[in-house]
Amino acid sequence: MTNEINISIIGNVDHGKSSLLAALSNSFSKIGLAPFVPYEQIDLATFNGEGGVKLNRAEVKIAGKENVYALSDYPSHQDFIKNLVYGEKVDGVLLVISAADGPMPQTREHLRLAKKVGVKKVLIVLNKVDMVSESLQEMVIKEVRQLLYEEGFECSECQTIKGSALLARKCGCGKKECEKCGFLFNIYEEMERCFSLSENRDEKALFVASNSSDTPFGIPVVKGELISGKLKKDSTLSALIGNEIKSLVIKGLEVEGISVDEVMAKSAVSLYVSGVKSDDISKGDLFFDENGVKLENSFESLIYLFRKEEGGKQNPIKIADEIEVSLFGKKFKSLLIHSSEKEQVFPGDNATVSFKLEKDYVLKNNFSFSIMEGEKIVGVGKIVKIGE
Repeated sequence: MTNEINISIIGNVDHGKSSLLAALSNSFSKIGLAPFVPYEQIDLATFNGEGGVKLNRAEVKIAGKENVYALSDYPSHQDFIKNLVYGEKVDGVLLVISAADGPMPQTREHLRLAKKVGVKKVLIVLNKVDMVSESLQEMVIKEVRQLLYEEGFECSECQTIKGSALLARKCGCGKKECEKCGFLFNIYEEMERCFSLSENRDEKALFVASNSSDTPFGIPVVKGELISGKLKKDSTLSALIGNEIKSLVIKGLEVEGISVDEVMAKSAVSLYVSGVKSDDISKGDLFFDENGVKLENSFESLIYLFRKEEGGKQNPIKIADEIEVSLFGKKFKSLLIHSSEKEQVFPGDNATVSFKLEKDYVLKNNFSFSIMEGEKIVGVGKIVKIGE
């Protein structure tokens, strides 16, 4: 099975992120490693997250020898934050820095947020090198490496690649020996060497239910998604049903209506199970490996509150507020018990805050959740630490 490595392209506005993604797409489409996405479409791509949350990002998938690299670019600072806290786990970062400008205040914030959600490796792409001298390029690289060090990244993990995304995009020949496009192949080779699946990706089976029903044979069928690990027919799982943990046995597995003996993570799957009744199962109930899972009720998280024009609330949230959160579609009353950076979080802000749920649940780092106001999603978050 091919692994998909999620790479975020980050950097200040106008430093060349979109041009770089378009250049990679253009050149690698010529040799069959990526689809062609025109530059004009890069900033127009959108995805719908859970609950209809709109995530603006452009994505290009580049085929490696053993992995597929899913590179994402974001049209704005707010879009980067929303994707970071509500999108897929980020396995690495391409940090695009203009050689003519150097790192900016927003660069530091992007790195701080990436570090917060567990990113460990950063590949520096020094862009617009055709505009400045080599001595100035080296000064900028030194400044960037100092910034990475200050934000807690190991600077020796990945190399620095120099080039001009604009010149490569306009050329797009797809030839490694091209003086304009050659650095794109350096990026490709460095991604192959530097990036891999995150070390803390969970290999234990964790399935989240979306709905259930009875079959004519009297065996419940539960539809949902396997978000980590793998499942096999006849294996035993634990299920958190309401406030009770029950044991169940998988009697059958189906993917797209086809019976299978085994299924891997990130698959939509139907489980035929014994040990529970279909009426007992609701959206957001979790099935998991019996070993190594501990129920918790508190966590630290990185959150983003939507602005009014994004459908958000008008008032800030603060410590001791009762907040409703939704994990995998299951709603919980919670208490905001701590904020490490600010006393109040206003719409449009991101912050690191801690919540305490009204009851125990299976909580893991990098679980995303919604902040609710009635039936409306007014913010999103990602768990970064379990416990108070």
